[in-house]
Amino acid sequence: MRSWWSSSIKLPKVIRQRGRQPKRVWGCNAHKNRMFAVSLVPRTTPCRLTSAFLCHLSIPFPPPSPRLHHLHYHYQQPHLPSLSPSQIRSFRKQIDMTAPVMKQKTGGDSYEEALAALSSLITKRSRADKSNKGDRFELVFDYLKERTNEEIPMPTYFRFLALLAFKIFAAEEVDAAILEVGLGGKFDATNAVQKPVVCGISSLGYDHMEILGDTLGKIAGEKAGIFKLGVPAFTVPQPDEAMRVLEEKASELDVSLEVVQPLTAKQLSSQKLGLDGEHQYCNARLAVSLASTWLQQIGKIEVPSMTQMSILPEKFIKGLATASLQGRAQVVPDQFIESRTSGDLVFYLDGAHSPESMEVCAKWFTDAVKGDNQSESSGHLVNGSSGSSHDKSPVEENCQQMLLFNCMSVRDPNLLLPHLRNTCATYGVHFKKALFVPNMSVYHKVGTAADLPENDPQVDLSWQMTLQKVWVSLVHSEDNESNGKSEVFTSLPMAIKWLRDSVHESSSGTRVQVLVTGSLHLVGDILRLIRK
Repeated sequence: MRSWWSSSIKLPKVIRQRGRQPKRVWGCNAHKNRMFAVSLVPRTTPCRLTSAFLCHLSIPFPPPSPRLHHLHYHYQQPHLPSLSPSQIRSFRKQIDMTAPVMKQKTGGDSYEEALAALSSLITKRSRADKSNKGDRFELVFDYLKERTNEEIPMPTYFRFLALLAFKIFAAEEVDAAILEVGLGGKFDATNAVQKPVVCGISSLGYDHMEILGDTLGKIAGEKAGIFKLGVPAFTVPQPDEAMRVLEEKASELDVSLEVVQPLTAKQLSSQKLGLDGEHQYCNARLAVSLASTWLQQIGKIEVPSMTQMSILPEKFIKGLATASLQGRAQVVPDQFIESRTSGDLVFYLDGAHSPESMEVCAKWFTDAVKGDNQSESSGHLVNGSSGSSHDKSPVEENCQQMLLFNCMSVRDPNLLLPHLRNTCATYGVHFKKALFVPNMSVYHKVGTAADLPENDPQVDLSWQMTLQKVWVSLVHSEDNESNGKSEVFTSLPMAIKWLRDSVHESSSGTRVQVLVTGSLHLVGDILRLIRK
């Protein structure tokens, strides 16, 4: 790893044992700016429109291996010849050759300079704007040769991260890679993979419509773009409109598409999943199907098919039970507040940002707060608590629920907020107050140095005012106290200070439970402020 970007990345060495089960599997989600070692559990909720590949990406030097993973695309040409081992070695060398160019641009190798170089790849234009030549999918294959000139511009940020992931996987000679599509599928950078071992599509919903289309059928068509000729695929139950499209696309490519059902308590040997929420049982079954298919194809014949498993293998159950995911159905007590008990101020974090995920988030939150309120152990709050009964009884009187919300301006709050509020109300949870704040982090820069100042008098709060108006219109029909139901804060630290002050001023034993949702950026900012 000799390129400029390697200076800030510390990678554990992959333990390779030829002919034996790999010790480390690597995954990438360029859309979330993260490379990570993963369990075989996809990072999904029913609304994230997630597609995933499980594939071989080992690059042997020499001799050539039958497991060599080829790359091609189906864009305007019917076929592109597979890359040979020598071509792939050349591709790696050419990527390394770009390092001096980037070093000259940044002036050095420091971490902050690397972040600045990455930030230079972020465009401030709308994601639906197709004017930038870098959006042309066929350029991915020029980049895989990291060929750039006047006609081939530098890749945009998310695309660059996907290419960086490919480089790391090749350099580390990983046995397997899990690729989660960043956005869509058909024209996502991860779709450069020609022959994955298996593909999966989780629950579809209305998200990224400005790019993927305004119907579930159009969205499903984009997601089905990851299907490859003869490569098996799995999905979960979908709305009829979406399922018809997935089945049509699968038939065109001779893809065996299997619809999996949620895991049962029996299959898990009554073990609870590590990720809260009923929807995770569908996600877990999808993950198990992908992993089982891969293990069977590499010769692990002792792993039975899902149809033959009444109880999952012990290692599968352990992985599902210990899986964790920050920012999704996560419960974190405020670690900085000076209060009587550690449970006086608790944040419930979920980065939901579509109508479907708002409903799922609301169901999880109502279950979690009721379960936590019945627990006498504050340590229980660290992992949260969620049952599956969806009890509609109100929560305890000494607990107050607050909402801390923000979302991107491309979202429609008239769809998001009603789903959230009405579902919570259905299960007996009513927010005492809703707080609307701008995120600390900004979308056009990476790194903590890009945060907005805490007390910026020039901060634009027009979007937060819009969100507040939608919320007020929702609660106004109930009573005449709508003005006390919400507030706009100029910064996230100020909103948290208000919450802490409210706890200090409240009566003894009052617990404030804050749902933070609408944006993964907001959730990430909160985590930086409330954890030591």
